[in-house]
Amino acid sequence: MRNFITFFIAILLFLSLPFSGKAQKTQVYEQSEESYYTGVQLHEKKLYGSSNEYLNAYLDGSDNDPLLQEQAEIYRLMNHLQLEHYKADYNLEKFVKDHPENSINNLALFTLANYHFDRRKFKRAGRIYEDIDLSNLPSEYWEETHFKMGYCYLQRKEYKEAEVHFSNIRNRHGEYYVEANYYYGYICYFQKDYECALSSFERISGKGPKIMDLYIAQIYYAQEAYDNAINHSEKHFSDKYADEFNLVLGKSYFQQDNFDDATKYFAKVDKNFRLNDEEIYQFGFSNFNANEYSEAVRWFVQISGANSPLGQLANYQLGQIFIKLDDKDQALAAFTVAKGMDHHEEIAEVSHFNYAKLAFELGRQDAIISMQKFIDEHSDSKFVNPARGMLAQMFLNTNNYSQAVRVLDEIEVFDSPTKKVYQKITYLRGEQLYADRNYSDASAFFKKSLRFTDDELLQAQAYFWLGEIDFQTRSYNDAIGHFNRFLNNGASKRSKYRAVAYYNIGYAYYLQKQYTTATNYFSKFERESSYAVDPERYTDNSLRLGDCNFLRTNYSKALTAYRSVSDKNARRSDYAIYQQGIIYGLQRKPDKKIETLRLINEKYAKSIYNDDAVFEIGNTYLQDKGDPDKALEYFNQLISLYDSGIYTAEANLKMGLIYYQKGMDDRALDFCKEVVEKYPRTSSSQEAMSLMETIYVKSGRGADYLDYIATIPNSDIRITYQDSLLYESAMRSYRRGDCKAANKTFDDYMERFSENGFFLLHVNYYKAECAWSVRGYNVAQKHYAYVASQPRNEFSEDANLKLAESFYFEGRYDRALPYYSQLERIANSKDNYVIGLVGQMRCNYRIGNKEAAKKNAVDILPIENIDKDHLIEANLILGKIHWEDGNTLSAEFSFDYVRKESKTEKGAEAQYYKCRILFQKRKFDECEEAIFALNDDFASYEYWVVKGFILLSGIYLEKKDYFNARATIKSILDFYEGDQALIDECKERLKTIDQLEKQNREPEEEGSEE
Repeated sequence: MRNFITFFIAILLFLSLPFSGKAQKTQVYEQSEESYYTGVQLHEKKLYGSSNEYLNAYLDGSDNDPLLQEQAEIYRLMNHLQLEHYKADYNLEKFVKDHPENSINNLALFTLANYHFDRRKFKRAGRIYEDIDLSNLPSEYWEETHFKMGYCYLQRKEYKEAEVHFSNIRNRHGEYYVEANYYYGYICYFQKDYECALSSFERISGKGPKIMDLYIAQIYYAQEAYDNAINHSEKHFSDKYADEFNLVLGKSYFQQDNFDDATKYFAKVDKNFRLNDEEIYQFGFSNFNANEYSEAVRWFVQISGANSPLGQLANYQLGQIFIKLDDKDQALAAFTVAKGMDHHEEIAEVSHFNYAKLAFELGRQDAIISMQKFIDEHSDSKFVNPARGMLAQMFLNTNNYSQAVRVLDEIEVFDSPTKKVYQKITYLRGEQLYADRNYSDASAFFKKSLRFTDDELLQAQAYFWLGEIDFQTRSYNDAIGHFNRFLNNGASKRSKYRAVAYYNIGYAYYLQKQYTTATNYFSKFERESSYAVDPERYTDNSLRLGDCNFLRTNYSKALTAYRSVSDKNARRSDYAIYQQGIIYGLQRKPDKKIETLRLINEKYAKSIYNDDAVFEIGNTYLQDKGDPDKALEYFNQLISLYDSGIYTAEANLKMGLIYYQKGMDDRALDFCKEVVEKYPRTSSSQEAMSLMETIYVKSGRGADYLDYIATIPNSDIRITYQDSLLYESAMRSYRRGDCKAANKTFDDYMERFSENGFFLLHVNYYKAECAWSVRGYNVAQKHYAYVASQPRNEFSEDANLKLAESFYFEGRYDRALPYYSQLERIANSKDNYVIGLVGQMRCNYRIGNKEAAKKNAVDILPIENIDKDHLIEANLILGKIHWEDGNTLSAEFSFDYVRKESKTEKGAEAQYYKCRILFQKRKFDECEEAIFALNDDFASYEYWVVKGFILLSGIYLEKKDYFNARATIKSILDFYEGDQALIDECKERLKTIDQLEKQNREPEEEGSEE
């Protein structure tokens, strides 16, 4: 539109000129120089379109003066520029460069620079101004050029160059006097040369822009002339710069500790007004002192992430505020950051103390280490004595005993209160480790607790637990010694473990086959305890009393003990019933025996004693009732139901014997061959060979017998005198406990009878037992493996158990698995059956067979009267498998059981997974509560607690609460020295927090000065 109007005016002017028609136009062309000068005059009158008509006419002529020709072109291009024709600026600049000697180039450059200046293209304008020869520039343009060059340099932030140009004209009272002095003062202000700035501003007082008064107020503030700043701001207050003036007023009152007035003016500043960190801190501190805590928090949080002196102060103030608001978790997070900075030593000190104090009050895991660290690092602090007092209380109240012990172990000199704390903490840590079945470390801590003996009850109970550890590691004599030391301590009468000690001593003697002594201690337990108080142990004690009396042939007392269990229908009642049946048989009461044994299948259809009962009933019909047909019925039932059971070989043998007595030799031979072929090198096999020999010889078929045994590998295994003598010689040494002598003879036996020795099975088993007793597990494994590889025998169960356990504890789960599996199949006791099943579950899970592990766990859960630890472990593994498979609901069900029933590491792990589930469901508040519960209830299990707090930082990130996210991770990095993978994860999380915070921070904007 502007070009069109310019063109229209030019046309009107052109039409008004004193010529017309074709004759007049010809006359213009003929008078070419006159056209040039007319064009120049029109240009100077800013009639650019008309000017170009004449200049074009001149340029179209011939025989023009070359100099005028160039100048005409320059004027024409300047006209195009003013008319904003396409590429006019480019064409003009190029022409000037191509014709550097022309006298009006300066004018052209001046025009071109102004053109760009007017369009705020200061960088380009400044570059062109620099090309102007100021000495040849008309005087009327000289001041304007200096001013505009200065302004271009100012916009380009080249302050020294700008200062030079403004200085050249600031003393001239011309058109640019006010602007030059203002911008010169502004440059001084920007460079913090406040005296220079004030001097320049005062020269144009009342004439400069309103913002100049703001700068003057800010200068007074910077010079700490706060009264002047206040007075000037109030006198020259401008609504246009209301925020800026209110900020100066607030800051000035702040510096005078007048926080009420400071807060009043700060409150008037628009909430979106950009503040620097110092101003934000002043806003926060003023509100804090005016008891406006919520508003103070809003300001302090904005700079809490800055690693700077103000950032440290802001975090400290936040901590103080959150204490006043009784938000200790937030206060802890703030002091975490403040104590980790080194800008203000005194702030770091008091923040550290407050952090440790709050950590203790909140039950945080790092409270002890933090307080100890404070004492070490700030030994001269006025807070040291209160810190020492709180540290002692922490040791008594925290259940993070592992961390407490580490701190206590660093103390060189113990006073009386610290000795008591040390004794208690080490004792409690020992109990935790025992619960986790870490017997070696538990023993070390119980021994540490005996270093100080101020508390006699703890001293006594430390000996009790040392006895328990000896018992679990099969050091029975050592266990008896420790249990007796416990009982001999008078404080044991106040201990809940006193009765248990009698039971444990009894068991230790029982396992060493000292049944009379064992009976004495089992009886003491029975007097000290009751079924109501300790049902499981009381039941087992009754069974062991029954066993001891049974083995001592005191059958009436044995029956009483067994009945006390079966009448209550208590755990292992099936075993109690079985033992009663056996006793009735020994008392020559066959009918009572049969009646009792039948109860097992009737009441406990899944009992592992069913095959024992069936065999005994069949044997009773055969030997005591003289009813071979009924015996055959039961032996057939046994073979049908328990084809590979422990009694299968003997049942086949007895059936062979019955058929032989019935005169059914061929039928008898079939059963004997079954035993010989499936169970070689067993006593049943030997008896079957003898019976076969009798049958064949009696019927005159001796040759057939020889032909048959020729088909059987190693069939010449009849016991020779030398075979039996050598074996018995070794066993005499073994029975005396002289494994060294026994092993020598066993080795001789194996060398002489490497293939055909009848007792090879026995020799391998007893050699394995000798090696096992001295922890020679590699040798033991070799011989147990031989025993386990043989058909089912009397040693199969024990050999498979020990092979499975030894490989498992070596971490060779793939080797342990088949032995646990076989143990489950052949177990003759419920305990070993469960061990086999649990062992398979553990191995399958550890080697990644999740489906098999899941099946094992599902099989464990319904077993009646099973050790609760096994149910806890099965639920934990099931929970983890469901979690890994994405079955959250089932996982949560299993984890909830573990959390409810276990206070060991398994409980900590289940609680952590519960937190993960809540996080996945985005129930962040519930998840946060669960994480703090993990810390409160399982503080000693640092690995899981740390994982929980890493998850907590994730909650804060989801909420965009970067302050607490950072504080949580920094707290871990400050105090956790455990698993390196977790430490690395924390470092990566910290980087993530920094990146997210940076992305969410508003970009700084550059503004041009007025």
